[in-house]
Amino acid sequence: MAHAANGRLLETLARVPLTGEAVAELDTLCQPATAGTGARVGAFNPVAIATVALFAAVLSGDFTINGFRNRDLQGKLHPAAAADAAEAKRRTHRTSRLIGKLRGHGLITKVKNSRLYRLTPRGAKAMGSAVRFRKADFPSYHRDLEAAIAQLAA
Repeated sequence: MAHAANGRLLETLARVPLTGEAVAELDTLCQPATAGTGARVGAFNPVAIATVALFAAVLSGDFTINGFRNRDLQGKLHPAAAADAAEAKRRTHRTSRLIGKLRGHGLITKVKNSRLYRLTPRGAKAMGSAVRFRKADFPSYHRDLEAAIAQLAA
């Protein structure tokens, strides 16, 4: 188990530094995709702060070993607790839709016989390049990211 987790971590780290491939990966994120079930999933806007916040949450090292569940991703996207049960339900449903969109684009994959999801090599490339692009070309990245997370939590 630990050997496999270490291998996944090393493979993810090896794939993140990109050169010219980043443009092609970002272009594919901007197009709608068809999931394995034939369902259409919408396009991402890889420079939008909300999308980059989602990508940064999925790419966080917390999920490298065991993967993540809906509840784990919600904790990253919404640091504050939900105000009421209806808000908690809305967050769960929204996170489920985001997970479906990530799966439809092939950025994450479901772990067999569990409710866990894991980052794919393509996901590490595409999401890593979107986060790096936003961080390098928009210097106010960290301030914007904090504001977006606060806005999602509200």
